[in-house]
Amino acid sequence: MHLIEAIFKDFDEFKQFAVGWDLDFKLLSKNNFNAYLNMYSNESFQLGRTSLGGTIHQNGLVPKGFRSIVLPASIGVNYNWLHKDVDSGQLLVFPRNRILESVSYDNFDVYVLSISEKKLFELIDVYGFGHAEKIFTKTEKYLNLEASFLQGFWRDASMLLDYAKNHKMDSSSVSKEVEKIMVDELLFKILKYLNRTENISRSRGLRKRDIALKRSINHIKDNKNRLLSVKELCKVAQVSERTLEYAFLEKFQVNPSAYIKAIHLDSVKKELIKLKGRKIRVSDVAIKYGFHHMGQFSVDFKKHFGISPSKIR
Repeated sequence: MHLIEAIFKDFDEFKQFAVGWDLDFKLLSKNNFNAYLNMYSNESFQLGRTSLGGTIHQNGLVPKGFRSIVLPASIGVNYNWLHKDVDSGQLLVFPRNRILESVSYDNFDVYVLSISEKKLFELIDVYGFGHAEKIFTKTEKYLNLEASFLQGFWRDASMLLDYAKNHKMDSSSVSKEVEKIMVDELLFKILKYLNRTENISRSRGLRKRDIALKRSINHIKDNKNRLLSVKELCKVAQVSERTLEYAFLEKFQVNPSAYIKAIHLDSVKKELIKLKGRKIRVSDVAIKYGFHHMGQFSVDFKKHFGISPSKIR
C-alpha cells in the first residue's frame, strides 16, 4: 500500500507523486500553479483526489494496464476533457488508449479511480455485470450522475482515504483485510451503478472551431523553435482570426498569442531544469524556443512562473 497527501506549488514535484501516470502539464495562467493530492494505491487499485489551481493544459497517459474513471469531488467543478465541456454532474470513463487531454480551471477538484484491467474484468464477471463491461469499450464515455450515488461515493472514498492515512504504519493482517473490504465495497458500488445506468452521453462530433484548434495546437508543437503569429495559425487552421481567438478562449481561457507564449516558456523552463548544474546560458535555451529579446523574455518568464530563469540554474 502506498499513500501520499500533500500540497504542491511546483508541477515537477507534483508529477513525482502521481504514481504510474505519465503527465505533461502546461500552465497557461500566470504564476498560480498549486495542487492538492491525496492518493491511495496498491498493485491493482488506485484512488486519488486531486485539486488544481490555475488554468492548466493537461496531457499524458493513465497508468499502463489500468482503466480509469473520473468523478467530481465537489459541486461546481467544470473543465474540458477530450474536447467536451464537463461539469460536476458527470462521471467519465477513460478510453482504452489511456489518453489524457484536458484543460482544467481554478475550481478543478476530482476523484480519479484506476483499476487494473485484470481485476476489473474479473469483478465484472464475478458480479455478472454484463452491461458495465460495455462501458469499458474502446471510446471514452460521459455518464450523467445521480446525486444520491455521488453523495454515497464521496462518503466511501473519504472513509477509505482517512482509514489508510490513520493506519499507514499498521501492517497487521486485520488492517490489510479492512482496507481490502473497503476497496472491494467501493468497486462493487461503482460497477453496480455502471451496470444499471443507461444515461450515457456520447462524445459530440468536432465542430469547425474544434478542428481549427486541433490544427493550431499541432502546428505549435511542430514549430517549437519560433513564436508563431496568429496570422500564420489562421492560415494553417483555415479560419478567421475571430474564430480562432474564440476557440482558444473557449477552451484555454487565453488568446492564441498568450497560449503560444505560455507553451514556449514552459519548454524553456523544462529544459533549464533538465540542464540544471551544467554550464549553459539561459539565453541559448531561450533563443532555441524563439525568444530573441532577453530583457522581455526575463520579464515574461518571471511574470508567468514567479521566478527568474537564472534562479533555475
